Amino acid sequence: MLLVILTVVNPLMALFRPDKGSPSRSTFKWTHWAVGMFAWILAIALLAIGLDLPKSQADLLAVYAVFAFAGYQLVMEVLVRSIPYCLGSILTFCFDSVCTRNKHGFDLHMTNFSSPEVASVTGSGIAPDKEAAARQNAAAKRRENTIKSTILVLHMLMSACFAVGVVYFLLRKPFEYVTSGESRDEDTLDEKFAVVG
Repeated sequence: MLLVILTVVNPLMALFRPDKGSPSRSTFKWTHWAVGMFAWILAIALLAIGLDLPKSQADLLAVYAVFAFAGYQLVMEVLVRSIPYCLGSILTFCFDSVCTRNKHGFDLHMTNFSSPEVASVTGSGIAPDKEAAARQNAAAKRRENTIKSTILVLHMLMSACFAVGVVYFLLRKPFEYVTSGESRDEDTLDEKFAVVG
């Protein structure tokens, strides 16, 4: 029941999201993220417990596939959360001390990736070059979008593979018993699937 409540509450929280300039925006983002992560962790735990029940007739490999999927999801979560930092520090071609304070910025939803302003070094010191900064920001945004799109496609493929794997392992055991004529318990398969009426 708790999982159902969290699943309903999390999207409803988005309706009450503070404005970008609001001081409570950061608190809201992390609270919203924490509720979603808690619901996800609870869902994986309940799925594993459900697959382990004798009545589920699930193959042990289905439980392993669920745990592998949970591990994969954790790796993806860390990867997605670290992309803005990596892009900000590795791919923006920052010129030493000329970088702005947003160089290592971290945006929870990756909607505000900012590359550092480019500056040209003149004889009298450092002067900002707005045109070069605009070009570099556009190039950085293209790189960011390409990386995010690639990760999204790979994530969709991996999630589909895990889903197919779990379904396969769930359906494999009952079909083995049906084709071999054996029963897993004292009850026969005909009794288990008989319509009570």
